[in-house]
Amino acid sequence: MVYLPVDKGVQLARIAHRQATTPQRTFPMTEADVETWRQQFQEPDVAELDGSEIPDPPAGWPGWPEWAVDVSRAGRRPAMSLPAPTGLPRNQQSTHPEQDMGLIHIELFATLDLVGQAPGGPDEDPVGFPFGGWQAPLIDDAAGAQIGAAYEGTDALLLGRRTYDIFAAFWPYQEGGEDNEIARLFNSVPKYVASRGRPNLSWAGSTQLGPDLAVAVDEIRDRHENIKVVGSLNLVQTLLREKLFDRLDLWVHPIVLGVGKKVFDGGAVPTNVALLEPPVSSPNGIVFLRYGLGDGTPGTGDMSAPDRDTRHDD
Repeated sequence: MVYLPVDKGVQLARIAHRQATTPQRTFPMTEADVETWRQQFQEPDVAELDGSEIPDPPAGWPGWPEWAVDVSRAGRRPAMSLPAPTGLPRNQQSTHPEQDMGLIHIELFATLDLVGQAPGGPDEDPVGFPFGGWQAPLIDDAAGAQIGAAYEGTDALLLGRRTYDIFAAFWPYQEGGEDNEIARLFNSVPKYVASRGRPNLSWAGSTQLGPDLAVAVDEIRDRHENIKVVGSLNLVQTLLREKLFDRLDLWVHPIVLGVGKKVFDGGAVPTNVALLEPPVSSPNGIVFLRYGLGDGTPGTGDMSAPDRDTRHDD
């Protein structure tokens, strides 16, 4: 058994996130309700944690983790009673959720001028970039809770070579520390690495993708429900350009750098996206935006025309 304690603030943030994104599948709970249940909850003892008192799973499952994955997948996407509005991501428009493929979620931190290079530290991508670690002075508890909630349900990671090397040297050694929860998640799920070279796949559960990224992404979607792309700016630019993503979670930070690699490079293509939930800002001014990939290309109009709000799609 794996027991991951969650503090009250993070729990409330997750409930608020679920209520905003999937209200039809979220049981309403007030802060008082949460506190009541937290007081009644009993932490597992040593015997439970070492697995000595855990019975076998139902017939047909090799272990409880496999049972939990199958049960969660079966109940995670109930069928919609009404057609989804146009412009929403492909995977939100099906009325037959059991036929849906997994979702590719891009998790991205950017400045106001959309620089996405090296947010976490000066050693991430230092060549010609003097602002490595620009995110650190701005992160606050509210943004941290949003980021934690965004990783809920993650069952695979898709990473570029540079980010993979950084993560593989860091996360396997963080369990039991301040970032224990995210460390356990990252260490336990499969990791897929997009690289033309020969990366050292020392991190348990790692696999290098084949040369055809589109084919590889489809294969990952067949195997997993919620695939997260973290960091990996070069890979992200390719996924955006080829429209090989379903959702883009973008945290815009209130600074302008003027230099550095941009989220959208010169190879960006015209793309429609849909805002999936209202923007949320943190006390330090970080704005969280969640977009889904839409159909078609951006339309045009004439601001001087009476019907200027009419879209002319190509």
